Amino acid sequence: MIIFLRGKAATGKSMIADEISLRRKMPIIRKDDIFDILLKNKVSVDVANSLSYDILVETLQKYIDAKSNAIVDIGLSHSPYFEMFLSKVQMADTQVYYYLCDCSNQDVWQKRIEERCINPKPNQTFQTIEEATNHYARYEISPLNSEVILDSIRPFDEIIEQIMLMIL
Repeated sequence: MIIFLRGKAATGKSMIADEISLRRKMPIIRKDDIFDILLKNKVSVDVANSLSYDILVETLQKYIDAKSNAIVDIGLSHSPYFEMFLSKVQMADTQVYYYLCDCSNQDVWQKRIEERCINPKPNQTFQTIEEATNHYARYEISPLNSEVILDSIRPFDEIIEQIMLMIL
């Protein structure tokens, strides 16, 4: 079983991945962890971004080939980029769940972004709420056919229960 969690920053992907991982004892593969390691090793941002997706594809494919379960915490809010990423992974005979994380309350999302900007992570491409808004305005963020939207304005426990019922 492979579970994909994607979406904009500050929409709950990592928190959800952590909780599902705890409950199902599944490893998490995080694109941002790969990216951060590359940055620490003095790889440029553009090269690190490209390489991190290549490494993620290879790592994920190894899990699939071994018939192992994994959670994939991946930004790729831009739907065409996510589809392109998926086209590189052979997932036949694998149970796959797709979730697009969002926050329908713009004020709440902006507050979360502002909090992230106080202590930005190395992989964060924006430093202000304006930059974040402009960044995501350039992308097509829409669910794929089989993708479930998780609105992080809902109570966290409800979101987790929704996923747990789906992945039984």
